[in-house]
Amino acid sequence: MDLTQGTREEKTGRAKKMMLWFGIISLIMSFMGWTSAFIVSSSRPDWLSDFRLPNAFIISTVVIVVSSITFFISKKIA
Repeated sequence: MDLTQGTREEKTGRAKKMMLWFGIISLIMSFMGWTSAFIVSSSRPDWLSDFRLPNAFIISTVVIVVSSITFFISKKIA
């Protein structure tokens, strides 16, 4: 089948699906790059020797997780 054939909705659907796959693949590649950088950098002797997460980061993470759980439960109930 020629990709230029079909109705406008079919063409739009194929284009959206292709862009979704490009996005998924780019996210996977980014994650693999960060993982590789972490593995390589973790072998250095000065890697995270005196690193401490800020309290604001921990608090915001807890707020995001709690709000996500609340949203999930409310969608389940409704």
